[in-house]
Amino acid sequence: MKILKLPDLDALQYEVRYLSRYIDEEYLFKMKLSTQAGRSYAQMLKKSVKVPEAVPHKNHFNRSGSEEDLQAPKKKKADEILAVVSKSPRISPSKSYIPEDVLKHQCIGRRRAEELLEQHMNFKLEMTKTLNDWNTEFVKVKYLQRGYKKKYDAKIKEMKTIEEQLAECRTELANMITSASLHNQQMDRLHIELVDAHTIINQQMKDQ
Repeated sequence: MKILKLPDLDALQYEVRYLSRYIDEEYLFKMKLSTQAGRSYAQMLKKSVKVPEAVPHKNHFNRSGSEEDLQAPKKKKADEILAVVSKSPRISPSKSYIPEDVLKHQCIGRRRAEELLEQHMNFKLEMTKTLNDWNTEFVKVKYLQRGYKKKYDAKIKEMKTIEEQLAECRTELANMITSASLHNQQMDRLHIELVDAHTIINQQMKDQ
């Protein structure tokens, strides 16, 4: 498409249809010229028909000399017509005369149409190859996506398991903290009682 300077595939199809119609018009133009050439030659043949000689009447034998004088120009004219016809081109139904410029113009148009058709086929093959490559890459991407999806789901499941374990650990730690706090409070009370007892003992020893 870049080589043909065409915007898209529709423009290429329009160009091919235009060239096909152009070739058809050139063919009709060629046939018209051939028909005109055939008519011209037919007119020449019509003019070259030999004029039948008049049959001498039985009552005019005495005028033979004068009739020969009259037939001489007619015979000369017929010879001239035959000479012209023999030099003119022969036209037959199987071979018609076509002007050289028409043939050249038709060949150029046909060659241009063949080039466009070949470029269209090459472009179609290239587009088909590109589409196949794209489909192959798409399948690869889908396959990789499916693989990554499985890995992602496995990681998500693993993370959920870890989060559940972490929640259990947090609960257990909270229970341990609560238990340690209660133990500390108990130890504090025992320490206070021990200090009070030690104070009482010291006071009793002083009183003795």
